[in-house]
Parts: sequence; structure tokens; C-alpha cells
Amino acid sequence: MLVLDTNVIVGVLRQYPNAVKWHTSIANELLTVPGFVVMELVVGCRNKHELSELNALIKTHLVYWPDGNEVSKALDYLARYNRVSGLGVVDALIAACAVALRVPLCTFDNDFKAVPRLKIIASYTWPSRLDRKL
Repeated sequence: MLVLDTNVIVGVLRQYPNAVKWHTSIANELLTVPGFVVMELVVGCRNKHELSELNALIKTHLVYWPDGNEVSKALDYLARYNRVSGLGVVDALIAACAVALRVPLCTFDNDFKAVPRLKIIASYTWPSRLDRKL
């Protein structure tokens, strides 16, 4: 099982070659997306077509919502690491989900590095500006 952060899914949705190759290579893994990640992705959709593509992709993943204990842990992370690493509200909630599930978080966001017991995986090589289809 792997927990996916917003930026990892954005690469897949934008069809970055490294992202698509990586996502295809882990097709047998149980891929988990915190509900807060889905909410961030919905906000980032520019039109109905992108929302439709997002919905199709998310249907192939488990959407995970934290319980009250995990939300409390996220608050603790926020209080401890916001000033140190810039960990924000949604990122604290995402980190709490991955720690509670005891699985790695796939992300490119350095804000998570301060969170103890959180294993981080950089899933694929993020494309340079010139490699991206915009």
C-alpha cells in the first residue's frame, strides 16, 4: 500500500511520461489517496473534462478519511512543524493518514520531512519545465 500526495497525482493526470510509467509500474499496489488530496485536486480542475479525468483516476484508488485520533495527530504535527518546515493544514492531515496506515507517502513536497515515523518516497523524477506538457 502507498499513500499518494496531490503533486504525484497531478503528474499522472497531466500525463508526464515519468509519472505515467511509474503509476503503471505499481498497478498491483493498493494506492490510497487521502480525501483531502481529492479535495485539493477537485479545486485544481479547470473544467468539466479535467474533473471527469480526475474522477476516473480516483475510482481506481482507495480514498481514505482519517478518524478523530488521526485528526488530533495532524493538529499535533501542525503545531510542532508548521514553523520549522512549513507544514500546512492539509499536509498535516495527509501525513497523519500515512503514519496511521503505516505506509509510505509518495510526494515531492519537502514540508513533510519534519514529521517523525513518516516514510517518504519520491515516486518518479519530476519533469523539468521543458519536459512538461502545459
